[in-house]
Amino acid sequence: MKKILLMIMLISLSALSFGQENQSQAVSNYFFISSGNWNDGTHWNTGEVPPEGCDVIIMADAVIPAGYTAIADQVCLQGGSVTVADGGQLKHNTQGLVVTMEKSIAAFNEVNSWSNYYLLAFPFNEDVAVPATMTAAEDNDFYIFDPDYPYAEWRNNKQHVITTVGGTTGYLYANSEDIELSLTGSTYQSYGEAIVTVEVPYTEGSSNIFNGWALLGNPYTCNAYVYAFENGSCVPKEFMVYNADGELVRCSCSSIAPMQGFFVKVEETTTICIKTTCPYVDLGLPSGLLWATCNVGANAPEEYGDYFAWGETEPKSVYNWSTYQYCNNGYLLWLTKYCNNSQYGYNGYSDNLTTLLTEDDAATANWGGIWRMPTDEEWLELYQNTTNTWTTQNDVNGKLFTATNGNTLFLPSAGDLWGSEHSGAGYNGNYWSSSLNLENPASAGGVYFRSDNYAVSYRARCCGLSVRAVCSAPQSNAPTGAINGKFTINENGDQVYFSRGNLQYQASTNTWRFAENQWNYVGGTYNGNQYGNVFGSSNNNISSTYDGWIDLFGWGTSGYDHGAICYQPWSTSTNYYDYFAYGSRYYNLHNQTGKADWGYNPIVNGGNQEHSGWRTLTKNEWSYIIETRNTSSGIRYAKAQVNGVNGAILLPDDWNFDDYPLNNTNQSDAQFNSNVVTIDDWDILEAKGVVFLPAAGMRQGVALHFGVGSYWSTTYNIEYAYDAQDLRFSFNSICTSFNWRYDGASVRLVRDAE
Repeated sequence: MKKILLMIMLISLSALSFGQENQSQAVSNYFFISSGNWNDGTHWNTGEVPPEGCDVIIMADAVIPAGYTAIADQVCLQGGSVTVADGGQLKHNTQGLVVTMEKSIAAFNEVNSWSNYYLLAFPFNEDVAVPATMTAAEDNDFYIFDPDYPYAEWRNNKQHVITTVGGTTGYLYANSEDIELSLTGSTYQSYGEAIVTVEVPYTEGSSNIFNGWALLGNPYTCNAYVYAFENGSCVPKEFMVYNADGELVRCSCSSIAPMQGFFVKVEETTTICIKTTCPYVDLGLPSGLLWATCNVGANAPEEYGDYFAWGETEPKSVYNWSTYQYCNNGYLLWLTKYCNNSQYGYNGYSDNLTTLLTEDDAATANWGGIWRMPTDEEWLELYQNTTNTWTTQNDVNGKLFTATNGNTLFLPSAGDLWGSEHSGAGYNGNYWSSSLNLENPASAGGVYFRSDNYAVSYRARCCGLSVRAVCSAPQSNAPTGAINGKFTINENGDQVYFSRGNLQYQASTNTWRFAENQWNYVGGTYNGNQYGNVFGSSNNNISSTYDGWIDLFGWGTSGYDHGAICYQPWSTSTNYYDYFAYGSRYYNLHNQTGKADWGYNPIVNGGNQEHSGWRTLTKNEWSYIIETRNTSSGIRYAKAQVNGVNGAILLPDDWNFDDYPLNNTNQSDAQFNSNVVTIDDWDILEAKGVVFLPAAGMRQGVALHFGVGSYWSTTYNIEYAYDAQDLRFSFNSICTSFNWRYDGASVRLVRDAE
């Protein structure tokens, strides 16, 4: 009898619509009928977990556990509830669905910097009340950045009570006690093409925020991705983002977890959109390459997007030799760039460039530094490691590539443009590569496909073809706080990663950190002129109580009492014998306990652990990097100005000559203005593992002077007891040298690569 009653109840429920609250007329065959985990089939009427994208009716309390992503179309609450545990995700298509979100917060007893805070978000489309557990402890810290508040500043809950949270706002939070957060509210739909847009104002730097940075939050109950919003469309353009781990990442290829806040940097007031769909697909290719899910200029996989001549970065109305950027007077034998055969060059011109530079790559120019056009070899890799079929997607013909991991990539048959005529659309696809035709530089590579074939082929460079972008898989092998480029330091082949910026110290809180950007240095006043670009800080103010930042240190001033008279970072004595490491003139910083090396310290944005592996290079290691190291390109370094700052660029071992054009490489006497690098270009270089050492000046006592870069090694000068070795560069040299031990110089730490 009970079985019959249950069957009658389920049949009756299957006829129910979702009700007016959820605005759906869908009917579901999947009912969550007993409390427990969503991914446990015993709690569903069918005995199995619903397939992705089904409509579901929740009649009991459903929990989505950590590590699991529940994906449903319409979700109807009929007496039940949905809770997303910390680490779980829910994708749904029901605007306003009420969900409970949980988050575990571990105690921070000492908060010295924003990287010691949790970056939180609360994924609700309506404000919800702040839980009492968040503000119960007297020493909690709960901040929101408010650009509309007078002078655009951080508002702390203690001074300006924060009563509600939600939306796209991000929050800084720390508490002295472990707490479990549980908040319930109305949520955004997050399945399919969910989009939330937000205007990010450009804010001038203050003592609490750097220029252009804003704190936002993931508004969804699942992972999100950040796009630019341009001309009414979401474009996967690259932004610089600090994630919850304090790591600087490129969010075009990095997800933002639910309940996670993130810092995003803009150069001007910018509208961004936050989506739950990833801009790339991982096909499990041997190279690890990621393929964009739509063409450049398109908003969906089946849209054709824009058309480009090879080496041009903007679409146009007419595509022929007369309008082509890199030939003279419209003649194909008068090429002015990308010419490996002087017979094709204007007046015998030849430059031997055979792969597009980033400045001429349509993917890079339109979407940002991590994106680029694929090479001929990468198009071939796609073909050889997937199966392809001719198919129709949303009434658009094209090729569907299916990988062994089950992921797919759709390329629409967008045709091509010659002159102003659009031909072949719906019948063939034509996509550029970044590779020049070595046999005939008037043409370039790419792929051509129809329903019955696929081939790597060559087309005249002036044609208008489609562009599908690629990017490298997000790199996670570099330690927290490091630039992801490897540098060989000796003949044994040992390699290191460099830290993402110069070492800085704040005496008032005893905090060590890496500079926000590689081109940041504190500076100070010299001969009436102000140097440096760290707002509100100056090396002139060095003291044991200074609440700004300093970055010029006497040798061995790590802060650990290792036996030197002067071991504190604020030491300004000008007696060289005060700086003997471990109390002896004959010890290097890396001898004995190693505590004389600044890397022994916990560094808040470098893992924040004592003795975690950060260290200073020896004199011989600096010499090897600059003078001896073998690299793929043969380039080890170049003088440069990055964002207006003079300094030295160090190229990683695997640097490709074609990645970015550099002048006067490996030339000690080159001028700093040999290479002028903008912020946008620097983002491209840094993404490829390039290191920049700013000419941050030197200090004697409290006196400063600039125009030079000096970076300490751990090695004392065996010839002169009062000296220690450094890497030194100026307008006419770069080499290892030596300083008085009491001189204040820069510190750039490294970590050994495995």
